[in-house]
Amino acid sequence: MTVFDSFINLLQSGMITAFLIHCLGIKRKFQKKAAILVFVTVFFVYLEIQTFFTPFENYGVLLTLLVTGVLSFVFCEKGWIEKCICNVVILMFSVVAAIISGSIAGLIWNVGYVELVEGASAQKMAAMLLTQLLLGIFTGIFIRFQDILTDTYDLKFTLGVLSIPLISIVVVTAILSQPVAGRRGILQAGLITGGMIAVNLIVFIMMKYENRQYREKLKSELLIRSYEQQKADIEEINQRYRMTQKNRHEMKRVLNLIQDYLQNGEQEKALSYLSELNVEEHIMSEQILYTKNSVLNYMLNRNISRCKEKGIDVKCMVTGSIDGIPDRDVYILAGNLFENAVEAACQAENPYISITICGNDTCLYFEFYNSTKENVMQTNPQLKTTKTEKAVHGYGIENVREIVEKYHGTIEYRSEGDFLFVCKTVLIKENVEL
Repeated sequence: MTVFDSFINLLQSGMITAFLIHCLGIKRKFQKKAAILVFVTVFFVYLEIQTFFTPFENYGVLLTLLVTGVLSFVFCEKGWIEKCICNVVILMFSVVAAIISGSIAGLIWNVGYVELVEGASAQKMAAMLLTQLLLGIFTGIFIRFQDILTDTYDLKFTLGVLSIPLISIVVVTAILSQPVAGRRGILQAGLITGGMIAVNLIVFIMMKYENRQYREKLKSELLIRSYEQQKADIEEINQRYRMTQKNRHEMKRVLNLIQDYLQNGEQEKALSYLSELNVEEHIMSEQILYTKNSVLNYMLNRNISRCKEKGIDVKCMVTGSIDGIPDRDVYILAGNLFENAVEAACQAENPYISITICGNDTCLYFEFYNSTKENVMQTNPQLKTTKTEKAVHGYGIENVREIVEKYHGTIEYRSEGDFLFVCKTVLIKENVEL
């Protein structure tokens, strides 16, 4: 082990740490600088001692995966599937970079890979520097196109796909750990490696495509569920309307009968009739009329009732004409914004929600204020769901954005201080010319 080897190990520790932390983030309970320092130190120490008990081309590959995996699972924030992907990818990049640089050096100086890595020569130093350069290029390209980490994953398919890079890495390192004679042998080893790289590229492209298809399928299923829920809600709204009409008719009959008793001086009969009357059969449960739009009014009453059950203080004001936008889209937009506000307020120390909805001749305006446990725009600027089942949640904001775009509107998110979050949305009514 030379000073140059230690320098390369430190450089590689820094690049791998930067890659994993950039892609996976740091858990909120850790300070970022402290986590980075521990990450780099532990991995550097591992690289320093790993060569004394097993070469990288042997069990060192799997040990490296184990070390990076443990560090990322301890310190990094994203889900375990994203962690598995990033750990397999960085290991694959490390192996591929080492093989390519070793093959290039071997072809130039006619030295086999094993002889090259076991020696202490200028050729080895050049190959090690080239390895780090290639590793930096590979990780930079992946970071540039890292949207694979934002996909929704089919668990069984993803685990099966991730096994292919692992197997190919083990096979390639096993092949290259054998002595190779002459340029022909070096070229054959390089071709095998190139084939493995091509296979893995195809595998990741397939995974990306399949997971996008899975995401669209899941989104469609959730959309169908949402439509079914809306249909059920509308049916309940209509049922409530029919019951209200029926109760009004019954109350008129009851009042007329009581009036007749009183006019005839039969107060005892009136009192007896009132005592026998089951008021709950004639009067619906308390429902405040926020707006004449029955769909929106039902949604507000239902969610405000939920808030009261959860101990959330709610203020709601609806003014103006709530028309010009189909009820279904108003229901989806307001319902999703309300649900997000409830999700955040439930975690706050002083749960609070304020809602303002108003309409004029040209637009509808929605404003939701809610308390939070922290500054949302700092800790979660992408507004990703904090629910545990992320695969079946997180589409609310996406649906809101689609409706805003559909009606040429605007949406604004911001934090006011550390414990208040604001969402303002404007929709342009359908009959308005832009």
